[in-house]
Amino acid sequence: MPALLVELRHAARRLARTPTLVVAVIGTLGLTIGATVAVYGVVHRVVLRPLPFPEADRLVWLDHAGPGIGAERGLDLTPGLYQTYRTSTRTLAQMAAYTTVDMNVVADGEPERLEVTSATATFATTLAVVPRLGRFFTTAEDLPGGAPVAVLGEGFWLRRFGGDAAAIGRTVSVNGVAHEIIGVMPGDFAFPSIETALWVPLALNPVTTTLGSFSLRGIGRLAPGADPASAERELAAFLPRIAESIPDAAGLVAQVRLQPLVTPLKDHLVGDVQRTLWILLAAVGFVLLIGAANITALFVVRAESRQREVAVRVALGAGRATLLRHSIAESLLLSVAGGTLGDGVAKERGPAGA
Repeated sequence: MPALLVELRHAARRLARTPTLVVAVIGTLGLTIGATVAVYGVVHRVVLRPLPFPEADRLVWLDHAGPGIGAERGLDLTPGLYQTYRTSTRTLAQMAAYTTVDMNVVADGEPERLEVTSATATFATTLAVVPRLGRFFTTAEDLPGGAPVAVLGEGFWLRRFGGDAAAIGRTVSVNGVAHEIIGVMPGDFAFPSIETALWVPLALNPVTTTLGSFSLRGIGRLAPGADPASAERELAAFLPRIAESIPDAAGLVAQVRLQPLVTPLKDHLVGDVQRTLWILLAAVGFVLLIGAANITALFVVRAESRQREVAVRVALGAGRATLLRHSIAESLLLSVAGGTLGDGVAKERGPAGA
């Protein structure tokens, strides 16, 4: 260790005589490493890391295609489809429907226009999420005419109620209707959006008499042993039954040529961004290789310019090991400095900063 410290001090003195080289190498390393690490951080956070739910690989997005009207996807669900699927499916252990709109919310202060998610009582159990405080609403509360209740997001709860657990049991006005606060969701829960301030019952009619409009979004949890393809086949088999039992469904199902789509929830949320991020990561990785090649060329030029110095060292008895230690010490100093700069760039431009 003492010998290494001495070697590093000598290397620092030698590098101090070539400030242009030092700035070029550290700057190149810092920018290329920082950019690569920052982009990889985004890829890991968005693409590689699983969703923050238990057994997230079993969560799926429920959608419909309509080739008859040129819709490859994005029709979502109707109340009639949701109720039929929910009561009949075996490939989906849980199903939930929701819709998100901005509403007027008043809670201990001035009214605000906030994002509110109206969801079925199965919303929390499908995602396997337990409220931080209190509970989620029950099936009875999720029926038409059920008790108006609300579950707050942690951010809204902290901002409006100061994190007071006594907020449970108080009321919050949503579009002029007083809702009893029955729970607070965990701080890391941000579905369907990080902007969602609170969740209220969707209160669908359990008796399916009409197909309804394609206004609901659906999620599901696959049963053990099931996969998205088997769930799609099962839901598609229900469509003829729906066309027969619901008067307004037959013509629409035939005209639109309705087709259920079951997609892993992670793939739906990431969407086309996944391909873009991989391309971006490959691009910055290529830039890193170019930077490494340029640095190598600088060191080759430096080695050629020091041939006389090396010859003198050899004449004085320096062996190959000594000369190698000189080069390694310089490279180590520059690498540490460049890596430190790159770390700073990554933290500044990475996922946290973005």
